Amino acid sequence: MQSSRTKAVAKYQAKVGLAARTYKLKVHVADAFKEACAASGASQASVLTQFMIAYTENHELGIDANSDEIKRDAATEKFLQREVNWLDEKLKDALARINMLENRNKQLEIKITELELKNNKKETKYAHKLKYYSWEL
Repeated sequence: MQSSRTKAVAKYQAKVGLAARTYKLKVHVADAFKEACAASGASQASVLTQFMIAYTENHELGIDANSDEIKRDAATEKFLQREVNWLDEKLKDALARINMLENRNKQLEIKITELELKNNKKETKYAHKLKYYSWEL
């Protein structure tokens, strides 16, 4: 017997047109796909949906998925993605260096402020002597 929650979920899925499908895939392909989706922060279902829609549209336009054009586009996209990843790493390194330099700058500003305060204390400490000697001039 189904619980009321299970019935409600099934009713909702039927309403919005969701259906469960199973496919047999090589383990390493499925695992690599799962890791790639997790790394990009996308759900496996959303990525598969996007692919299925694009594949269906290409089929309707008469574009063969095994055509050289599709393979060339995929190779270009893979190359561009590697370039983007490389640039992301460089940007992260640059931002980390900027943060380090900003922290160092703050530390130096604090030291300068401390030295200025010490100097002001010395001037205040010897102010009476400065007044005395300034009268002699």
